[in-house]
Amino acid sequence: FPVTIVGVEWLMNINQYQQYVAKGMSSAYNLPLAACGLAGEVGEVCDVIKKHGIYSGQKDKRPLRDLILDEGGDVLWQLVAIFCVAGLDIQDVIDTLERWKEMQDEVKENL
Repeated sequence: FPVTIVGVEWLMNINQYQQYVAKGMSSAYNLPLAACGLAGEVGEVCDVIKKHGIYSGQKDKRPLRDLILDEGGDVLWQLVAIFCVAGLDIQDVIDTLERWKEMQDEVKENL
């Protein structure tokens, strides 16, 4: 996916993104801090959706998609930071999704 930092854009795969997050984390970053960071960022996404849906007089008039996109990058960073702190390779996490899909397919076949 494209990433722009200081005006330079390049394509990055998910493993490169994990390395990027790991390099950007403070050495003091730990699992509780990462979990709280993720919860806070998810809360910001919820707040954007709430304000867009409830308050017609919100200050930011951009489309909801753009607002979620802005906050979504922060959510992704915090989630990947949790994987880094926990010593997980993001590809291993993605691979568990394949196993989950296979289990779901088995359940559907047995219904």
